[in-house]
Amino acid sequence: MLKQSRSLFALLSCLFFVMVFGWKITPILDISVLICLPVYIYALFKPRNLSELISNSIWISTALIFLIAYELLQFMQNDPSSTQWLLRTIRSAISFGAIFIVIGKLRKGDDRCNLEQTLLALAVAISVHALIASVSQLSDSLRSELYAMTSASKYVNEMTIMMDTRPLGLTYSLSITSFLYFIAICIFVNYEAISSKQKTLKFGLITTNVIACIWTARTGIVFFPFIVLLFYKNIVRTQERSSISLKKSAFSLLIAIIVISLIVYVGPWPVKTHYERLKEIFVFITSPSQSAFGQQFMTMWHLPTGLSQLLFGNSLTGREEGYYVASDVGYILTIYGIGLVGQALMLLPILIAGFASFKLLKTKPDYGILALVILGSYLVLNVKELALMTRTVWPVICVFISISILEYQAERKRLNANKISQPAS
Repeated sequence: MLKQSRSLFALLSCLFFVMVFGWKITPILDISVLICLPVYIYALFKPRNLSELISNSIWISTALIFLIAYELLQFMQNDPSSTQWLLRTIRSAISFGAIFIVIGKLRKGDDRCNLEQTLLALAVAISVHALIASVSQLSDSLRSELYAMTSASKYVNEMTIMMDTRPLGLTYSLSITSFLYFIAICIFVNYEAISSKQKTLKFGLITTNVIACIWTARTGIVFFPFIVLLFYKNIVRTQERSSISLKKSAFSLLIAIIVISLIVYVGPWPVKTHYERLKEIFVFITSPSQSAFGQQFMTMWHLPTGLSQLLFGNSLTGREEGYYVASDVGYILTIYGIGLVGQALMLLPILIAGFASFKLLKTKPDYGILALVILGSYLVLNVKELALMTRTVWPVICVFISISILEYQAERKRLNANKISQPAS
C-alpha cells in the first residue's frame, strides 16, 4: 500500500490526525490550530518557496481574507454581535494555509509523496479516530477519560454525554464526525489494492469506519449512495481487465456487506437503537414526508424578513437568548448570521476547488471523481448541519482543496509548456 518511506507516511498520518482531531485547550485556542504554527515556521525558513505558495493559493486566500474583513466589519457594526463567525474563519484560514504548505511540500520534495499516498495517510488518520471512538464506546472508563481530556462537557450538549449511546471520540460533534468516516471509506474504496495483504488491510479499514459511522450518527450513512459512483468506476476498470476479476470484486463486495452487517448486529452494542436509526434513514430516503425527521426538517427552511439582514446578517450564531433561529440547516443559520454576501464568500473556496476537480477528470479521473464526490457531499452536509468551515471537517476538505488547486495548476503549466514547445505551423 505504501511506496514511500514508512516513517514519512506515519509522520504525515500523525500530522493529519492532530490537524483534524486536535481538541480545544481554551474556548478560543485548540491543538489543531497550534500544530499549524510549526508548519508556518518551516515555510518562513524556506523564503524561496513563499512567492510560489502565495501565487498558487491566491484565489482561496483572497476569498478567506475578504471573508475575515467582512465579518470583522459586520461584528463592529452590529450590537449585539458574536465573535464566533470571525473566529471560525480565522481558524479556517490558518488551517488552510498550513495544509496547503504541507501538500505543496509533498508534491515537490525529493522523497516525494504522490497524490494517492497523501489521501491514504489522511484516511488512516481518520481510521485511527474511528477505532478510538469505537473502543471508547465499549469501555466506560476510557470514554470518561477522553471526555475529561477534551473538556467535552464544556462544548457538548449535556444530554449527549449522559445518554452515552453514541461515541464522540476526541471531537465535539456526532454528525460531522460520522461524515469524516464516510470520507475515509470513499478514499479506501477509490484505492486499488493489488496484493492479498493490501486487500485484507483495505477491508479491515473500511469495516472500522463503517462501524464507527453507524455508531456515531446517521449522517455519514445518508451519503453511502455516493460511494456507488466510486464502486462503479472500479468495477468498470476491473471489467476492462477480465470478467474473472469482475466476479471476484462483486463477490468481495458481497462478503464485505455480510461481515459488516454481522459485526454491527451481533456485536456488544444496542442493536435496536442502530436498527431504528438505519430504518429512519431508509424511510427518509424513500418517503421523506412519512419520516419524522423529514417532517421536522421541512419546518427549518425560512429566511430573514428584512433585506439588510438577508444580505448581511446580524453577526449572531442563531443560538443566543432572544435571537434563537429555529433551524439546524447550515445555509439558513449562515444567512441569518452573515447574510447572503457572507454565505457566498464562504462557498467560494469549495466552488473553486470543485471547478479545478472537474477539470482534472480528463487527466486524473480517479482523483477527480473522488474529489467531486467529497466536495459535493460537503455542500449537501451543510443542508443538515452547520458544516462549512467547521472544525474537524474543514481540515479534511482543505486537503482536497489543496490537491485540486495544485494539480490543476500543474496541469495548466504542462499544457502551456506543450503549446510553447510545438513548432509553429
